[in-house]
Amino acid sequence: MARADLAKEYIIFFKDRLPEVSWQLTATFGVIFALLFYDWRIALVCFAVIFPLFFGLNLYRRHVNQFQKDLHDSREDLHRVVEQRNIQEIQNYYQRMVISQTAISKWNALNYSSSKLLMMIIFIAVLFICIDVDKFSTGKIYAIVSYLWTFILSTDYLPGLMESITSINELNTRLGANNN
Repeated sequence: MARADLAKEYIIFFKDRLPEVSWQLTATFGVIFALLFYDWRIALVCFAVIFPLFFGLNLYRRHVNQFQKDLHDSREDLHRVVEQRNIQEIQNYYQRMVISQTAISKWNALNYSSSKLLMMIIFIAVLFICIDVDKFSTGKIYAIVSYLWTFILSTDYLPGLMESITSINELNTRLGANNN
C-alpha cells in the first residue's frame, strides 16, 4: 500500500510537472531568442544566467535527494506505524516527516532566494544596457522588460520542478531496486 501511495507521485509528475517543464523551457529559450532581435548583449546576459541557475539547481538536487529518500522511507512506514497503534510511535513518525520536509523547504527557500537575487541583478543589467548603452525608446524598453519579466517568471517554477524530478529519481531507484 505504501508503494502504491508513493507511485501517485509519478501521476502528479506526468500530469502536472512535465507540462510545466516543457512550458518553462519553451518560455525561457523563446524569450532569449526574441531578445536577440532587440540586442544581442541582452540575449547573451539572459543566456549566461542559465548556467549559474542550473548549477544552483544541481546543488539543490544533490542536497535534497537524501531528504527525499528519508521522506519516502517514512511514508513507507506509515501503515506499519498505524497498525501498532502506539501513540508515541505515531508522534515520532510524523516528527521524522517534519524534519525531512523542513530541510527540503529550507533548501527550496535558499535556492529560490538566490535565483531571485540573480534575476534582480540581470534585470538591472538589462535596464542599464537598454537605457545607457543603446538609448532605446520607451516602447522598446517596455517590450524588452515584458520579455525579461517572462524570463524571470519562468525561473519561479524551477525549484519546485527540481524537487519533483529529484523525488521521481529517488522513487525510480527505490522501486527499481526491488525489480532487480
